Amino acid sequence: MLETGNNHIISKSEQSILSIRLSTDGFSFCIHSPIENPPAVFTNVEVNPSKSLAANLKSFFSEQTPLSHQSLQVNVIIADKRFTLLPTDLFDENQIETTFYYNHSKRKNEVVLFNKATNATPITLFGIDKSVYQLIKAYHPEANFYSLSFLLNECSAQKVRKENSNSNKMFVYFGHNTMALLCYEQTNLQLINWYEVRKSEDIIYYLLGTWKQLDFNQENDELHLGGNLSKKESLMEELKKYILNVFTEATETNIELEALLNYASN
Repeated sequence: MLETGNNHIISKSEQSILSIRLSTDGFSFCIHSPIENPPAVFTNVEVNPSKSLAANLKSFFSEQTPLSHQSLQVNVIIADKRFTLLPTDLFDENQIETTFYYNHSKRKNEVVLFNKATNATPITLFGIDKSVYQLIKAYHPEANFYSLSFLLNECSAQKVRKENSNSNKMFVYFGHNTMALLCYEQTNLQLINWYEVRKSEDIIYYLLGTWKQLDFNQENDELHLGGNLSKKESLMEELKKYILNVFTEATETNIELEALLNYASN
């Protein structure tokens, strides 16, 4: 049995969903039953900074942790800026590496994957360390790999289509010292970008700069704040000095899990 950081006890991993989040600074995971509400957070794993991500993962898997046990479903989220969006009519599965490396420097030990939605949203190409990919596939051949950018776009686009208004919208998702911006002109995606942010001044600078760049309207268009931000309310008040319609995304679930579960249920 495993007691996670959110006090969920998992005794039958083969009946549970395992989600693993990989980022440049390490990895985290959560395990939950598909018939129960998911936990609000990932459990962070302490890593050895002198070792590679693949080496840290291998050590963790070999210790017979729940990550190495069979699960009903295994999802791997890649939280990284190495992604590229591609219109569906330009997509060629045989050319994904060539297309991906138009926008990113080539890495020797890398696998290029893609996420393709059922609707008209762009296809997301993304890279993952080859050793990490092979290690996870060795333990979980059925694992699904998702770019976090793809999941956030699917989640945001679904909200935009559901509301079906004439206003443009900017969605901001906060992670650990990171901020993802997703901007829509009515229902059409205009921009996805990632920033490293460590203070409110950085957030306001990048956010308002993008707002101006896209010529969004201060009175009619909307700004939605979501994710992990301890001072969200004070930031919201500051942004309201420049943008009239500022909202916070209320959710009891980690925004990355929410995006993943929303996509998986469609």
